[in-house]
Amino acid sequence: MNENQQVADLVIGFFRALDERDDRAAGDAFAPDGIWHRQGAALTGPEGIAEVLAARPADRRSVHVVTNMAISPTSSGFVARYYLTGYVASGDVPLAPSAILDCRDEIEARDGRLRIRLKTSKLLGHFH
Repeated sequence: MNENQQVADLVIGFFRALDERDDRAAGDAFAPDGIWHRQGAALTGPEGIAEVLAARPADRRSVHVVTNMAISPTSSGFVARYYLTGYVASGDVPLAPSAILDCRDEIEARDGRLRIRLKTSKLLGHFH
């Protein structure tokens, strides 16, 4: 498998774990000192990220759709840029579009595998 495919698999795998509420697997996508800038907070490390995700309301559901991914090599790994469309719902309400974001992940090789070092996003629009 080529490196670009490994980067894409890491990014998509993170969102699949997030949507499936596999908080440990979502956190595990990050380097030990990895940072995720999420909803105004800087979450740090696999355990810290998994802990915050585990605190989400039990009836909250989500689907994250990743599109237009571009992967570039850097001196320390890769940068993945992509658009993210989020769909959310609670309870029995059907999923509905929530937001579109412009995302950037800095990815590095650690312990023989790729991990996210820094995850950031910029809000492009909210759905009402």
